[in-house]
Amino acid sequence: MTLKANKNNWTPAGYEQIVEDMIKYRNETKPYQTPDPLFTVVLEKVTEYKADLNNLFQELYLDIILAPADQFDAKYEAAKQKFLDAGYQEILDEKQKAIDAGQFR
Repeated sequence: MTLKANKNNWTPAGYEQIVEDMIKYRNETKPYQTPDPLFTVVLEKVTEYKADLNNLFQELYLDIILAPADQFDAKYEAAKQKFLDAGYQEILDEKQKAIDAGQFR
């Protein structure tokens, strides 16, 4: 049920196969991943931007994967910057500050 709910959260209706491919790839690469640290402080920026960034991710992801192949690199670079500017850079900075302060396990 959690996976079904996540599919609805991660992509608009009608594009569930994209999420299924993403989950398949995630499972294939899981042995090679490094998990995020468990922070011992509240990350305020995550709370502030999480919902908006999730929606923006869906929009940018579909724009990139549905674009012609010759536009991929340009769209990907533009999407990365838009995501950072929409709050993700603030999240990264806050996480780095907590890591530097030893506020993680």
